[in-house]
Amino acid sequence: MRASLPVISALVLAACTSAPSPKVQLSVVDPGHFHAALVQKNPLEGVCDTVKVYAPEGPEVRQYLATVASYGLPWVEETHLSEDFLEQLPPVSGPTEAVVLAGNNARKSRYILEAVKKGYNVLSDKPMALDTTDFSLLREAYSLAAEKGTVILELMTERQDPVNILTRNTIPRLGGMLEGDAQNPAIEMESIHHFYKEVSGAPLVRPVWYYDTSCQGEGIADVTTHLIDLVFWQCFPDRAVSPADVQVVEASHYPTFISPEQFFRSTRGQAFPPGLRVSEDGLLPVYSNGSITFKVNGIFVKMAVRWDFEGEPDRFSAVYHCQDGDIRILQEASTGYARKLFIRDADSTPAPGPGHEDHFSLVTGTFLKAVTSEATLPAWEAENTLAKYKVTTTAVMMAQ
Repeated sequence: MRASLPVISALVLAACTSAPSPKVQLSVVDPGHFHAALVQKNPLEGVCDTVKVYAPEGPEVRQYLATVASYGLPWVEETHLSEDFLEQLPPVSGPTEAVVLAGNNARKSRYILEAVKKGYNVLSDKPMALDTTDFSLLREAYSLAAEKGTVILELMTERQDPVNILTRNTIPRLGGMLEGDAQNPAIEMESIHHFYKEVSGAPLVRPVWYYDTSCQGEGIADVTTHLIDLVFWQCFPDRAVSPADVQVVEASHYPTFISPEQFFRSTRGQAFPPGLRVSEDGLLPVYSNGSITFKVNGIFVKMAVRWDFEGEPDRFSAVYHCQDGDIRILQEASTGYARKLFIRDADSTPAPGPGHEDHFSLVTGTFLKAVTSEATLPAWEAENTLAKYKVTTTAVMMAQ
């Protein structure tokens, strides 16, 4: 890409510059989450400088455009802003067109299916399904993509973390996983996050719908997508996990209570909308916390997720009970909030890799190679994703 060109965030009719091989044309649809911008944080080889944006006019698309502009790269944002933006997304005109999705999750599965119907490859943020109805749409989208020969890939950035890679490589060295049981699972994970935090050096502005679990999803439908993906990827490398291989044993949830003042801070000046149910003491209950116990191929797994409004940096802990010892991962104050891995109480932390925000570019690179046929996605990718969403959507139904 031509680093000397200025960034333009306006309606333009620029075309892709000519190149020896076709460039991938990205279309960003309804970007309501900051992950949409992170896809464009770093230069993407083989991608057209002009990125088409289809969205309703409003603060969410303006924040996306401002964030992309802040990266100082020569992206040209061709905006198509209207209430019928999805209808304006045209059928593909070539084999290297792709849609990027990161926004209101209540619409995600429908957007994926509509994009595939129009012939697009799809790079989607998580979660891709919130309930069993969404899960049916997602299965339909994957089936249709297989018929059309197009690619669907979820932004599973945690696979890029060197600690997670080392865990994957260490499990077979310790004789593989124990099976455990519901009371003593073989794998236990806990993830703690915050609604109010900084991203790319600035306070993150949450859209109003982020606090509505019918739009964002419950905690056990959202963050757990990364954790379940890791379990499949680490414990069953290069092997498909199908929906028939998983069984949800138990699920529960409970709310984080958000005050009007906290909501105002987080959304930058917005008040509780009329559609959200507020408690008698004026607080908004957000079911962002909970736990899931499930079984996959005989191995019992328990994971818990918690969202506070603000506080110390995000934390994570995990233990893998293997045949010949345990693997423990900690990310907390004692580790300087960096992830560290311990094997038999010996610090085995690998050298640091790229930061979390840079992982989006790495996953996007994998997606682009699949779109341009430079490489193919693993045969297990689609099955594992569907198995994961069988777990989360079933767990939400049980918890409710």
